[in-house]
Amino acid sequence: MKKCLLISYFYSDNLGDICISNKIESEVKKYFEITKYHINGNINIEKRKKNAHKKNKIITIMRKIKLGFLYDFYSKIKIKSRVNYELSKMSFDCAIFGGGNLLFETTYNSKYIKNIENICNFLRKHNIPYIFSSIGAGPFFNKAQKARAIRLVSNSFYSSFRDEASYRLLYDDSNKEKMYITSDPVLSCNITTNRVKKTNYILINIINIDLFFNNYDKEKMVKKLIDIIKQISVSRCKKICIFSSDKADYPLLNVIYMCLNKDGIDVELEFIETVQDLFDLISGADFIIASRMHSLIISYLLNKEFLSLSWSEKVNSFMNIIEMNERNIKYEDVSFDDIDSLMDKKIVYNKKQIEKLRKLYKEEVERIESFERNI
Repeated sequence: MKKCLLISYFYSDNLGDICISNKIESEVKKYFEITKYHINGNINIEKRKKNAHKKNKIITIMRKIKLGFLYDFYSKIKIKSRVNYELSKMSFDCAIFGGGNLLFETTYNSKYIKNIENICNFLRKHNIPYIFSSIGAGPFFNKAQKARAIRLVSNSFYSSFRDEASYRLLYDDSNKEKMYITSDPVLSCNITTNRVKKTNYILINIINIDLFFNNYDKEKMVKKLIDIIKQISVSRCKKICIFSSDKADYPLLNVIYMCLNKDGIDVELEFIETVQDLFDLISGADFIIASRMHSLIISYLLNKEFLSLSWSEKVNSFMNIIEMNERNIKYEDVSFDDIDSLMDKKIVYNKKQIEKLRKLYKEEVERIESFERNI
């Protein structure tokens, strides 16, 4: 059996990423002997997670005093050397970048793709073929960022994208013969929920707005969210459970929980540690209001009543794919009246739609099998 370096968001704090990497691993290992590799490298993962907030503060200060270029130079050398060291210790015949939003940037000056570029450069130097499988792409904030992503795609054996928006963003005439549209791997998961501990609650998933919104009044937005949750609790006479599938969201969730609890609202803050916890929590809810994409996907797979609070193009793309744009509310514009109205409208699920999406991913698995035969 050929050996494959499977590159994904292994060991992530985001359970949506874990869902993706688990599904891709289960498919790829049918055809390859796998070595798992985290997008940002396997060495000292926990230490790097702990130091991430401190590092971001240092970077911000350095950029303010016009010394950001020094950090960029240091980071470029350090990351490249780490990648080369780690990969040189491994043995594999090919590489698969699997799922998730892989090719994107966070700001005009960010160089997130550089991590992936370092891996691709190592692979090309050693004539090792690679593919991008069912990935998301964007956003990009300048032409150079987008050009770098297109170059990585053009050098791949083939690339597939989980939605049409990502495909169109990186489409290039010279690459069109090896670019495909597929679906998110999690849409092909078989979800079991045999450990549901409670029912009869409204489940609300809130993202940490500090991570995604720049030009906003944070205090005003948080107050609006709290007021909306209060109104939902009173109008529906149900317990409210707030949660997230990503640990990065919990600082804001704690603030919201304390405010609601202080005002006498029947609310619980749910901490979930595993993918199974996520499945069970969503399964037991009467209604789900979600921002994280894979909380939305799991709600959809379980045929739940739900709506989305959209903060990104990937959420918009998913809601468009499942033909539920009318249940997609822009995060900044959310109001109680909009939510209340949608909670009264039942979802009519289209079985043919999910079958179509699963067929798209089945075709992707067949491409992976073909990749194994042709390398």
